[in-house]
Amino acid sequence: MNCEAEAWATLNSLIYEYPDNLDLIVMKARLRQLSGEYSLAFYDLKNIAEYEDGANARAMLEAIRNKAEEYWQVAIKLNMRQDFYPAIKKIHLAIKLWPAQAKFYFLRGILYRHINEFTLSIDDLIEALQKSTPEEKETYASDAEKQLLLTFNDFSVECFTNGYFDDAIKLLNKAISVEKMQKGLYLNRAECFFQKGDYNFALQDYEQALELDPLDRKHFPRISELCYLLALQYYTDRNFEESVVKLDKAISYSPITGQLYILRAKCKRMLQDLSGARHDILLGFHLMPTSKDILPAFGYLFPSIPTRNILTSPLAAQTRVIAEELLSDPLHQSIERIFSFDAGESNVLTSLISDPLTVMGNQPPIFLQPNFCSTPDLLQEKKRELRVLPFSSSCTRRFNPL
Repeated sequence: MNCEAEAWATLNSLIYEYPDNLDLIVMKARLRQLSGEYSLAFYDLKNIAEYEDGANARAMLEAIRNKAEEYWQVAIKLNMRQDFYPAIKKIHLAIKLWPAQAKFYFLRGILYRHINEFTLSIDDLIEALQKSTPEEKETYASDAEKQLLLTFNDFSVECFTNGYFDDAIKLLNKAISVEKMQKGLYLNRAECFFQKGDYNFALQDYEQALELDPLDRKHFPRISELCYLLALQYYTDRNFEESVVKLDKAISYSPITGQLYILRAKCKRMLQDLSGARHDILLGFHLMPTSKDILPAFGYLFPSIPTRNILTSPLAAQTRVIAEELLSDPLHQSIERIFSFDAGESNVLTSLISDPLTVMGNQPPIFLQPNFCSTPDLLQEKKRELRVLPFSSSCTRRFNPL
């Protein structure tokens, strides 16, 4: 220890006295290597390698580069075997030896993502983008950006599954700021908004995803469900006109869901549109005959008329034909006919692994068996469900159990 301190003191004194002596800088770099200060040694050599008499520095740098490349190749092989932790150790050594190489940070960023070290992964991928030369940008920039999106998404998945919806949304906001044309990111963020009860924002994101891929019908049920929940809110606030607008939209996405017609019948009755209300309640009956809202609605929409007469009326026959046509339409075969809200319902997001379109919001909502709640009760039950879900306004890295 004393000898090392004396060596440093002597060397620094000589460098101060002869600042243009490149051999002294090379000696300083060697001493740094012996002390384990590999990155500082690299920069010392890099600063003098371009000088005409910097042959020794260039030779040392070449040896360092070869060793760093060797560690990088080993890390790649370990990564292919999914030995992520040993691979990280090797690429970490490569970065210590040659801290200016973008591809080293790129690989380590990928490895960190594999072990769910999302914050470290993001830092390394950003570092890779910043350190890329113009030539490297052509090779690594697009891949680094893609990996960055994957990391943001995977991190948001972890946040979502732990109930940190605000943090998941922040991460997805960052991802969307980088890539605005990736529909999966909007679907993921929509699902986070949905779980928070921010139905308007969720609906906007689902519609944005649909705008990017108009032929994707898998999310029609979720969009319809969101419109229905918003309609319920307007209904309980006695804003019946706006409730009808949302229900019209919900029906356009899920025309065989009986609950939509039943609620719209109630709204139309409050708006004094008795003809429209009677048409909707009968259509709702044919699509969802088990609803507990049907018989009370018959009572105030068809006063003093026996149920048998209501169901054998020309209007009932007309709506039965409409219901049969809707149910026989192949486009509607995959649509669930009942919305059901249950506190135990699991809608867990799936991680974006390799296909950027395989995302957490990529599955339609899971509908359970009907619980026969009356229409206003459904909204209250959904609110109770949301209060049960875990929530925190902050997230820590990896959320030691966003």
